[in-house]
Amino acid sequence: MRTGYLFHELFMWHTPGDLANSLHGLEPVTHFENPETKRRMNNLIHASGMIDHVQQIKPRPATVEELCRVHSQEYVQYIQQLSSDKSKGIHRLGDAVSFGPGGYEIAALAAGGSIALVDAALDGRIDNGYALVRPPGHHACRDKAMGFCIFNNIAIAALHALEVKGLDRVAIVDYDVHHGNGTQQAFEEDDRALFISIHQDNNYPIGSGNITETGKGRGVGTTINVPLQPGSGSGAYRAVFDRVVVPALDAFKPQLILVSSGFDASFYDPLAAQMCTSEDYRCAAASVGCMYVIIHVSRPHQPAEQAGMIPTTL
Repeated sequence: MRTGYLFHELFMWHTPGDLANSLHGLEPVTHFENPETKRRMNNLIHASGMIDHVQQIKPRPATVEELCRVHSQEYVQYIQQLSSDKSKGIHRLGDAVSFGPGGYEIAALAAGGSIALVDAALDGRIDNGYALVRPPGHHACRDKAMGFCIFNNIAIAALHALEVKGLDRVAIVDYDVHHGNGTQQAFEEDDRALFISIHQDNNYPIGSGNITETGKGRGVGTTINVPLQPGSGSGAYRAVFDRVVVPALDAFKPQLILVSSGFDASFYDPLAAQMCTSEDYRCAAASVGCMYVIIHVSRPHQPAEQAGMIPTTL
């Protein structure tokens, strides 16, 4: 089994700035989506010797055309304009999204890296792979940044597989603790893609990811949302994979499975209230096994405790 691993130091240079609000008594603190979480993961892969057992894949920037398969031309141009503005240290846009000058280039590299890993799998160079990228993407909508996300990396990679590589069916499994609203928006009317989201009910975005959201138009039935109550852990998540995810994948018969692998359903995470462990993530990754599986990290929010999640998943 040949496993690909994609990482670039520039991903660590994406900066959302500190969290601060002195008007409400909030002393500046490190942003939840910070490079420390991902750098520790990459370091552990190297320190453990696992890096010698994977094939390293080099990322490349996504083109404007590739970004515009998911996002509007106006939105992409707006991000480019902000990125080239050096008059501010941090640019803020959308809901909980910020980046520094040069942020467009890093976000485009994250999206293009996701495409590069898909290409490596579909061209036969690897059997499965892991993209450790930031900024994350599954909240990013067609013309709106939100939830730390600028470009929807996994949706861009999926549409590349469908429209450039010629696949007929792609599945996206998203077990980030927050609903992948941007990914759902990208495919809710597209019957070529099966989107499955397992998330904490009514966490973020508020009111998004209800069980009744099953797709629109010709995409009806290819969106599956599984909102779980706060406090859900091993039993709930493994039951969802056994009773919902695996049967849905078996019925859809995808030629490629992409995974938004957010580790924030961990019991360590401060932005949610779920109780998953590293063993649960190992089981989740094993459950979606097929010819080509691309595991694509979203985000953990506690660096030290969750650094072991990726090696367990790999």
